[in-house]
Amino acid sequence: MNYKKIAQAVSVFTFLVGVMVMVGWFLNITVLTSILPHWIRMKMATAVCFVLTSVILFIIVQRSDTKNERRSILMVILPLAVIMIMGTLFLSSVFGFQTGMENIAFTDVHEISTPIFAGRPSVATMINFILIATIGFLCNLNRCTKKTYYSIGAIIASIGTVAVIGYVFNNSYLTYEIPGISNAIAVHTTILFVLIGTALILLGKES
Repeated sequence: MNYKKIAQAVSVFTFLVGVMVMVGWFLNITVLTSILPHWIRMKMATAVCFVLTSVILFIIVQRSDTKNERRSILMVILPLAVIMIMGTLFLSSVFGFQTGMENIAFTDVHEISTPIFAGRPSVATMINFILIATIGFLCNLNRCTKKTYYSIGAIIASIGTVAVIGYVFNNSYLTYEIPGISNAIAVHTTILFVLIGTALILLGKES
């Protein structure tokens, strides 16, 4: 089985979902942003980071022993962009301040009532994207070992899997909805994290 092709397919699918959610926000198409009206919407910041992640994953799949300067530059810029977005939102959630990025995002009537969290992704989403950016940096430095792929991939997939179970059993805590701490994670966000985490684990088998 060609694990790289599977990971490549995941990167393309992630890109398409990220773009569709962005389109869904701009055109107010609920089925694209939340699938079902009563489910939490994927935040705009999350959709943007999934698009960035798709390119990071694609480059990881395509990288070879031959040094490619353009890919190396992208593997600095893209993970850094993800860190800047999600890292800033994570710190603002921990210390309770507004970043300004929340005002750019569209709000969601299903968010928890705490105003300061309006427009923010789930804390679990932030953590997963920070992990994805980390593996991007490590791969660019040729520091990605099988253990790196397995451990980071397993964490990302596990966080996604727990939320999927939360949606199946309608358990808000398993979807990371914690009043005063975190908004819930969107259902298609959870699915993408399961796929991305699995793709990283499979890439570990190829390394």
